This record gives sequence, C-alpha cells and structure tokens, in this order.
Amino acid sequence: MISSLRNLAVCASLAFVVAPPVTQAASGTIIALGTSNTRGRGVDPSQSYPAQLQASLKARGHDVRVINRGVNGASSLEVLAQAASVPVGTTLVLYEYAGNNDRAKRVSDGPANMATLQSRLAAKGVRGIDVTGAFHSEYRRAFANGLLVNDHGPHLNPQGHAELVQSILADVEAALTR
Repeated sequence: MISSLRNLAVCASLAFVVAPPVTQAASGTIIALGTSNTRGRGVDPSQSYPAQLQASLKARGHDVRVINRGVNGASSLEVLAQAASVPVGTTLVLYEYAGNNDRAKRVSDGPANMATLQSRLAAKGVRGIDVTGAFHSEYRRAFANGLLVNDHGPHLNPQGHAELVQSILADVEAALTR
C-alpha cells in the first residue's frame, strides 16, 4: 500500500514537471495578410488557415477573431500596402508573400518588403509574425504528401491548411499572451 502511494506521488510529480504550461487566455483581433495561400484558394473559406486558426484558438480558450485579408496573386509590395489598412488596436498580424507572385509582377526583394511591413506594424504598436517560411515548409511537405488542390496552380488543401495552423499555433499563442 505504501509502495503504491509512493508510486502515485512520483507519477503525479512527473506529470507536473512534464505537463506543458497553461497559457493565459487572450482576446483580440488577428489579421491575416497575404496571397492566395492566406485567402485559401481552392478550398471553402471555412477551411482556410485563418478560419482554422480562429477555431483552434477558440477551442483553446482564446476569445479572438481572425480576419482573412489574403488576396489572390498579391505581390509582396501589395501585401506591404495592406499594412496601411491595419487598424491601431489590432492584436496581431500574420503575413506572408509568394515569390512566384513577385516574379510574375517583376517585384524584387520580398524579404525586404516584409521587413518594412514588420516595421510599419511595430510603429502602430501591432505585433506581427511573418509566416512565409511556415507556408514554404508546409507547401513542400504537402507537395510530397499529395495535400494540394490545383485551382489555378497548386495550393494547400484543407488538411494542408490544418497542418500549417498546427505549425504556427504555439508562436501565435505566445504573441497573443505577451
């Protein structure tokens, strides 16, 4: 009996040490800026990453609204221009650009345009996360695993959007609770 109680106490102690910290619930507005990737081209709007992110955050206890401002075919300069429409008081902006769109529109230096976007957000007191790299990683994985739809070019399918959300969820929660 005493041995069983000791084992139970040890297990309870380990569970406390191993359990992930509980994040503080957050509220606010997240705006997703970007291209057809953000828009969710080829999938129902409810299956785009912004919609799935909102559902995931709400399921985790956050009272947030995610607004999708993705534009099919937008260049990095056009995504940068969208920063002007982000209202003061926005909690967080997620943004991305597609190099293919920049090449098609002869726009150079997408990374510099995103750095400028980040600076403009910071000047408004709005936190921003560049999710371009997460999209690139998810796209490569989705391509290898058949998780794309072909609607005017290959785009993530609903499962690809869901997996993107899982890849950025911890960073988004951390930004929300700062």
